[in-house]
Amino acid sequence: MGLTSVTIGLVRALDRVGLRVHFFKPIGQPHAGDAGPERSTGILRQTMRLNPPVPIALGRAEQLMSEGNQDILMEEVVGLFQQTAADADVVIVEGLVHTPQATLRRPTEHAYCRELGCRSDFGGRAGAQ
Repeated sequence: MGLTSVTIGLVRALDRVGLRVHFFKPIGQPHAGDAGPERSTGILRQTMRLNPPVPIALGRAEQLMSEGNQDILMEEVVGLFQQTAADADVVIVEGLVHTPQATLRRPTEHAYCRELGCRSDFGGRAGAQ
């Protein structure tokens, strides 16, 4: 089971128990061959009454980080999160799947988790069993 499946399952489970749950993917990570919206965001828009913001493009995030502009990236992440969290009881924040090709790694996610005040952080890596 992948990160997208786990995330969507968690959002649906919390919704079923009556929480006002929202979803947020700060940085998009397209799958090979995807041409449309980021996968998790697109699925939740189609299957639930959620309207998560469009994630920051992976290329933009990588560029900001490579230029030493992590503070600008974090400002953008926090701004999108605030839009998402306005009337939510809980916001599920989906991070990046860690692959050998990924240039944004755990330090970036830890930074935005810290900025957003995340209470829990779980994830995995591509190919993990």
